[in-house]
Amino acid sequence: KDFDFGNVFTTFQKRIEEGESKYIHDTIEYEHDGKPFIFCPLQIPHDKTIELHSNVRVEELAISLAEWSVNHDVNIIFKHHPANDSALLNIEREVKDFKRVKFLSANVNIHSILKHADACYTINSGVGLEAMLHEIPVVRFGDAEYNNASIKGDINNLTETWNQMNAGKNPGMVVKYMRFYDWYINHICYDTRIEEEHSGSDHVQQPSI
Repeated sequence: KDFDFGNVFTTFQKRIEEGESKYIHDTIEYEHDGKPFIFCPLQIPHDKTIELHSNVRVEELAISLAEWSVNHDVNIIFKHHPANDSALLNIEREVKDFKRVKFLSANVNIHSILKHADACYTINSGVGLEAMLHEIPVVRFGDAEYNNASIKGDINNLTETWNQMNAGKNPGMVVKYMRFYDWYINHICYDTRIEEEHSGSDHVQQPSI
């Protein structure tokens, strides 16, 4: 397939500049203190995406990162999930007292966090897709659509994961993101709006952005 040279990628970057996201986020902005940090948007623990596509669980990732951060001079920011913030209260209680950990409420605008983050660590959240648009390293601990465009994290060796993440910060990273968006949007995704426009018709055209 011909490469679109980042056209889809830049189109989606413009969307996030306008505040668009999978979920409707409030306008509460994250107030960055200037310190580098890893952003870890937590998924709902009973999410089928995790149960079926990951050996790492949400609580395991949160506690492992919190413990690792203590001796590695790295700040970790966790965030409640906008669909069900109460599902993560127990995990918040587990990690909130670690000195390098901050836990944000669900209504903080996610793009105001991502634009300051040094990396995004996730199991297999869709936030990984949005983090790519901010051109930061994405580390995943489960299987996701974006496997080949991200760094595979090792929950048992977070120092090596950190080193791999830093080594991945290069111009080739963004090109990889562009190629992923081209493949995923132009050749994999299906726009249901096309079906709505052609309701009653025998033919539904595969869309192209």
